[in-house]
Order: sequence, then C-alpha cells, then structure tokens
Amino acid sequence: MKKNIIFDFGNVLGECYSDRLTAPYVDTDEERIQIRDVIFDRLYWDRLDRGAITDEEVLEGAFSRLPKQMHRKAENVYRNWVNTMTPVPLMTSLVHELKQKGHKLYLLSNISIGFAQTYHTVPWIRSLFEQFDGLVLSGTIHMAKPDLEIYEYILKKFSLKAEDCVFIDDNKKNIEGCEKVGIKGYLFDQDVEKLRKFLEL
Repeated sequence: MKKNIIFDFGNVLGECYSDRLTAPYVDTDEERIQIRDVIFDRLYWDRLDRGAITDEEVLEGAFSRLPKQMHRKAENVYRNWVNTMTPVPLMTSLVHELKQKGHKLYLLSNISIGFAQTYHTVPWIRSLFEQFDGLVLSGTIHMAKPDLEIYEYILKKFSLKAEDCVFIDDNKKNIEGCEKVGIKGYLFDQDVEKLRKFLEL
C-alpha cells in the first residue's frame, strides 16, 4: 500500500448532495428544487472552487434569479450548507484506521473559501481533519482539480513523492489529472469495502 493517502472531501468523506443540503431550510418541493438549482449552480461553484467569487457575490447572483420571497430561505441554505453535511458512512473509521497504521493522510478538495473558514465549527469535520497531516482547499490557493498545478502544489507543499501517493476521488477527470503527475488514482464509487481491499486493509 502507498504510504501517503490523499482524499477528496465531497462524496468521499462528506456527503454533498444538493437536495439534502437544501431540504432543511425550504418548505415545499417546488421551492426546494428552484432554490437548489440556483444556489448549487456550477455557474457559482466552479468559481468558488477557485476562490474567484465571494459569498456575497454568489448571493447577489442568486437573489437576482429567485423571487424575493425565497431570498431568506436561499440565504439560509447557502450560509448553512457546511453545517448540514453528514459523513460518508464508514469513511471516518477508515481514516482513523489508516492513521493508526502509520499512514500520512492529506486532503485535496475543490472547495470554497467559505468552507475553509467555517468547517471547524462542525464537530465531525473538525475531528476528522485533525487526523490529517495536511489540507489543500482549492479556493484558498486559487487552483482547482483537475488542473495539473494543484497536484504539483500538494506534492511540493508537503514534500511528497508522487510514486508514494494514492489519491481517492469520486470524479474521473480528477483521477485522470492526478495520474498525469504520477500519483496513483482511485475512483471512489461509495463502495467502502472495495476501497478497503484496494488499500490492502
């Protein structure tokens, strides 16, 4: 097994499904769908991943596309999505097991500056990240997967050799990106037992 294990976050460690993140703050299915499709539009999130747009700019854009009576609900969804996330079943225990076995653990996630500033307020995320030897959150460095520069960045930042690393992500393009710099990739499909076998646990 590789000694350095690099994880993505969304839908690898934390469940990030826009319906679930929207539902607690919206009363009706019609509003939920409308708010979900605006708040979690890649129009905003691709730029959030690169730190190229602020939270206020996202909300301003969202409000321009939603009826005024939905603005407060939409803002509640956007301000609280981090708090609404839940862990991917069995992955937290896998991280702890890898740590106990002496592996170095790293996070490489396309995620917003807002997440970087607030994740510590969510107990399960804070506790999970305490197991990691290093975090790379894309919005804070203005790079994003699958661009090769972000994989080169994590290798350089933590003095890692590509051949000693494996990267676990749920996006095929991100796996293709890491392999172009020599990191072994694993495309996660929510089957934790299959991942355990791959990691020789």
